[in-house]
Amino acid sequence: MKTLRFSAALLVAGTIALFSSCQKDDVTTPNSGLTVGGGLAVTVPDGGSIDLSVAGPYASKTKGTVSRSGSVYTVTNFAQGTVTAPADSTQWSNVASTYYFNLATNVGGDSVNATTVSYTLRFTGSANGDIYAYSSTYTLNYQDTAFATAKGVTTIAAPGGKLGTNNIYMGAVLVSAGTGWYDYDISSHIVTAHQPRTLILKDRTTGKAVWKVSITSIYSNSTPNAGSSATNYPYYNFQYQAL
Repeated sequence: MKTLRFSAALLVAGTIALFSSCQKDDVTTPNSGLTVGGGLAVTVPDGGSIDLSVAGPYASKTKGTVSRSGSVYTVTNFAQGTVTAPADSTQWSNVASTYYFNLATNVGGDSVNATTVSYTLRFTGSANGDIYAYSSTYTLNYQDTAFATAKGVTTIAAPGGKLGTNNIYMGAVLVSAGTGWYDYDISSHIVTAHQPRTLILKDRTTGKAVWKVSITSIYSNSTPNAGSSATNYPYYNFQYQAL
């Protein structure tokens, strides 16, 4: 099985520390079955869930589940790739270098093609840890408010339209401060979602807040499989809700 590693370049006294080893267009009910962005929204039953490996046009390259409680959707162990791992059918032998997820249709997406936009969020970069919104439709922003209460009213624009590394620590010592969705400990090579931080996607034309998203973990089952240099990533766990 191919294993990803975080690779680090420590920023001390001027050296940058990086990741190391280790449409909807006013659709207020994303599970409504409406056609959105050229694709049919997959209904997630309230109190139930769907299997991303069998739902949607890109099911063959997607793993994970989506569950729903009222208007809040929870994604568990989302990843895209090729060749299912022989020892664990929930994981990939070959993880894609970029993941796509469509908040409007509740399933895995793909890159833009000639006829449709089939994703809302793009996960790419080192260990797929950099998050972008589909920039022709949305701007990516954030607010340091718990997901449950975030309204997207007062937000800060994501620098360069990207949210990746936030703070970098060596144990309890802050090494470098940034703006992103995760904190990274270079001594243990463990990533932790920075909380409370809620991603806000706004309509690029109107400026209206359309979606809120909270990333909770990049590890399968939301738990690193080791106290140091865990290898069960990148399997995204997050919540989302239409605003």
